[in-house]
Amino acid sequence: MPQFIPQLKQRDLLRDFNNDDLQCDSSRCDSTCQAKLADGQGCDENSDCINGDCSGGICGGVGVTVDLAVVDIEAIQIIPDVDLVKGKTGIIKVTITNYADNSTSGLVNVTFDGFALTIANGDMHTKEIPANQNITFLFDFTPSSTGTKEIVANVTVV
Repeated sequence: MPQFIPQLKQRDLLRDFNNDDLQCDSSRCDSTCQAKLADGQGCDENSDCINGDCSGGICGGVGVTVDLAVVDIEAIQIIPDVDLVKGKTGIIKVTITNYADNSTSGLVNVTFDGFALTIANGDMHTKEIPANQNITFLFDFTPSSTGTKEIVANVTVV
């Protein structure tokens, strides 16, 4: 006997979505469905990572060594944690952690909806990051439309 599965209306999907990893094809949900993270990327639970291992806030497994990692990305237009306003300039604050025993230089690049951002006035793309410390990088941005936006930050040891 065939099983009947009722179709959900859009409002039901919004109401029923409760931050459950099983609701996403990728099995990774942090308010919205997201792709799994590779080794070296910042995470907050094992289900965030491709290899299923989130240790110390970094996706990694046996033998994986990571010196620098993006641990936070925050979009700010005057007040943190408020919806962004179309056409209003703000900053993207990227926090990088150095997990190495030595100081190292890091180069950070950020895209906002696929477009490369410029470093904020007075900041630098490359900075010396002391061992076991966080450093922030600031980038200028101005949303040109409303809706969900993708911010991607990458750090490279230089």
